[in-house]
Amino acid sequence: MRVRAGLKPEDWKHWGHSTTYKRYAAELLRPALHPAQRIYCSPLTDPYQPAEEETVAMPPILEAVAARPPAVFVIQTRGPLIVRDIAILKQVAARTTLRVSFSLTTDREDIRKIFEPHCATLPGRREGPG
Repeated sequence: MRVRAGLKPEDWKHWGHSTTYKRYAAELLRPALHPAQRIYCSPLTDPYQPAEEETVAMPPILEAVAARPPAVFVIQTRGPLIVRDIAILKQVAARTTLRVSFSLTTDREDIRKIFEPHCATLPGRREGPG
């Protein structure tokens, strides 16, 4: 994204400081759900980025999915905040095929600071080569 998104160096310094979200995403999602769907949540934007801690948008979305389950529901995240929603994820898993995957860019903290400066540090990451 850094190279292809057309961001200028000054823009890149501010990337990740703000975000937008659909406040009524769950309400919009409910009538659109149907049993034949395969939904991939987060092909580009992590649903558990730091702003989710304040917006709390995912629990109502997951509740909508549990109420009208698609055939498959997949979540990909880098954010550890997903553990907050384990109870709701269990409800979704009881009603449909649920897959949760995690993307990890690197196990080196010095590299993470360059490419994911606003992401949470993962325990056990090493600082440099070795």
